[in-house]
Amino acid sequence: MSRWTRKNPYGEIYVYVPEYDELLHIAKGSGEDLCDEDIEQEVVSYIYFDVVEFERGLAIYDSDMVQLAVPFEELYENTEECIEDVLCHRYGKMWSMYVVLCRSTYTILKREHSCDRNF
Repeated sequence: MSRWTRKNPYGEIYVYVPEYDELLHIAKGSGEDLCDEDIEQEVVSYIYFDVVEFERGLAIYDSDMVQLAVPFEELYENTEECIEDVLCHRYGKMWSMYVVLCRSTYTILKREHSCDRNF
């Protein structure tokens, strides 16, 4: 997987969620993990994410996916746009802040957001 950049808008991205002290590695799914049941339920794409917890020595301790009934590229112009949907899927409630980590910069987004989107 390649990193998210302006030239590669669908590359992977890392997001830190201070409220839970977790680092999420988020990537557009390749489609390889869709099973027959997913296809029967009209899942056509997904967002894959790994969860890293600092207390566990930066080890990945959980992975999950947000299943999409619409192709990823039709919903999002880049990977960064899917962050809030991943956070809603992961935490299932309102959250107030996250930090997008990039190679040499970071972005802090602080806002109230409710999880009301259906895929």
